[in-house]
Amino acid sequence: MRSEWQGDDAERPLDANGIAQAEALIWLLTRWDVREIISAPLVRCTQTVEPLSVSVGLSVQTVPLLSEWEYPEHRGETVKWLRSIGTAGTASVVCSQGDVIPDLLTRLGRDDGYDLPQPRPCKKGSLWSLTFAEDRLYAAEYFPPLPQP
Repeated sequence: MRSEWQGDDAERPLDANGIAQAEALIWLLTRWDVREIISAPLVRCTQTVEPLSVSVGLSVQTVPLLSEWEYPEHRGETVKWLRSIGTAGTASVVCSQGDVIPDLLTRLGRDDGYDLPQPRPCKKGSLWSLTFAEDRLYAAEYFPPLPQP
């Protein structure tokens, strides 16, 4: 938990609930043809996608643009980068932080004339599936956190 962590916030790990949520994401994310896994360079972000990484046999790439400390000064660059990843018919999994995701979605929706729900839900353990046609946002679907057993 953030309020209880004493060290560098970038080194803060997932708690037990976060670990369970990361494991549950495998079930959902393996429905797509995942070809790359990309994460903000924070321990809890990389821990979120590590179970998927092991499951599909891919390494996790880290991209500082996805972090709360890099994104604010590089919003346009991050949007452009997001549009450039992936290939037709495959999936790229991207893990970022709660202060980045809503703004990134807002920019994509606004720039491409795609009506996203307001407010944009971004609960921990949830995900957004974004579909691009060429480099424009074509569809977006929100998946809330999966229920824990």
